[in-house]
Amino acid sequence: MTQNLYSNINGQLILCHETDINSTNEAVRGRYGLYESILYRDGQLELQDLHWERLWSGLSVLGFQRPAHWNATFFTTQIEELVRANQLPHLARVRLQIYSDDGQAPLLPLYYIEATAIESVTTQWNEIGLKVAVLPDFRKPILPESNCKISHSLHYPIAKAMMEAQGLDDVLLLNTEGNIIESAIANIFWVKEGVFYTPPLSDGCLAGTMRTWLLQQMKTHQIPHQEQSLDLKDLLSADELFCSNGIRFIRWVQHLGDTQYGNEQSRRLYELLRG
Repeated sequence: MTQNLYSNINGQLILCHETDINSTNEAVRGRYGLYESILYRDGQLELQDLHWERLWSGLSVLGFQRPAHWNATFFTTQIEELVRANQLPHLARVRLQIYSDDGQAPLLPLYYIEATAIESVTTQWNEIGLKVAVLPDFRKPILPESNCKISHSLHYPIAKAMMEAQGLDDVLLLNTEGNIIESAIANIFWVKEGVFYTPPLSDGCLAGTMRTWLLQQMKTHQIPHQEQSLDLKDLLSADELFCSNGIRFIRWVQHLGDTQYGNEQSRRLYELLRG
């Protein structure tokens, strides 16, 4: 992490090199808790209402005692201060992690916030499609916390190792029923005969902010869509496949093993919603 950048540790700005509480510290990153990755663009936190709604819900599901003063204004003010301190006026990735210090009930939440620059290409259409595979050594349980953006999921290190070993951009996760539900870092959509599909929350996938927004936009623009469970056979026969999250928006997948996908309808959706 860049030496002259600041982090916010429980409300205090601290130079990154002066603390080990950060997302590069795997012991901290994997603590019991939640996190939000929010795109900051030109003075605005994108999809912030959806992020706050998911965070408050997740705190309740995981058993944290939410302090009375924790609200959108409380965190937005601190994020804006951090962005200014790190001189990131146009485009940044904000990571807000809520964690428990000792994991003992009652869970009193601590937090840290990071704000780092990202290149504009990160949020743009990817001309070269992603290469993905199914992660075989992990099955995500179907529990209430599965819809939350938890930091302590065991799939992160397993997925990272497989991606590095096989030169993949992402991996797809299975639930305990054997259905494909999401990728390691994103929700998934697939297209078949002009209809957009995504797994339902009842299958244990993340309640993604971009997933929610895309479904809202599809309804507004009368784009055929449906929430439906997904098995590998159906995915291999799909016309298109793409990942979505709050930082990267829509990223089309070109390769799943030997299967290749197109991107015509996914790109049309991207252009409709992003202009």
